[in-house]
Amino acid sequence: MKPEEKWLEELFKQLPDEELPAAFRDRVMQQVYAEAKRAHQRSERWGWVAIIAASLCMIGLAVLVFLYLDLPPVRVALPESDSWLFFFYIGVLTLLLLGADHLFRQYVKRKHS
Repeated sequence: MKPEEKWLEELFKQLPDEELPAAFRDRVMQQVYAEAKRAHQRSERWGWVAIIAASLCMIGLAVLVFLYLDLPPVRVALPESDSWLFFFYIGVLTLLLLGADHLFRQYVKRKHS
């Protein structure tokens, strides 16, 4: 050991052994949890700021593109009336599959938690 370490070790041996107050650990853990909560909230706020800034940049870029580029107008043609039934079928099938996926994920989450 270095001479400073020996000196410190001897100094600590001279200190009387005192027990910590009963609520010491609880108070320290409360402070640790409070700091962890503040850090989580801080990182969450920065995440929201980044999302909002990126969204505003994309909206601004889209506005600039539409203002300064001479784009032809967009025309959307609706499908014929006999194909609506097929599209309705596909939409209902998609919603059923999404619902089944959601229920399956909840089941697996409950089973493994």
